[in-house]
Amino acid sequence: GGAGGRAGLDARILSELEDAMPPALKPAGAVVPEYMPGGTASYAAWIGGSILAKVVFPQNQHMSKIDYQEHGPSFAFKSRGG
Repeated sequence: GGAGGRAGLDARILSELEDAMPPALKPAGAVVPEYMPGGTASYAAWIGGSILAKVVFPQNQHMSKIDYQEHGPSFAFKSRGG
């Protein structure tokens, strides 16, 4: 969300992670790559969630509106093994 744009938040999080982690591990912050369009940072949480969803659910696990209308919400569990 919106708190990611607060000044100093990245340094604070890295500092707290360093304190909580074993000395052999060092956290690293990530910044928006320079090839991304301006203003992308404001969508970072959404972009991260989208990438995570692709990693966690690599198969095509969506249901179409037509499937939902024909079969209802239970279709998601029947066809996806949930």
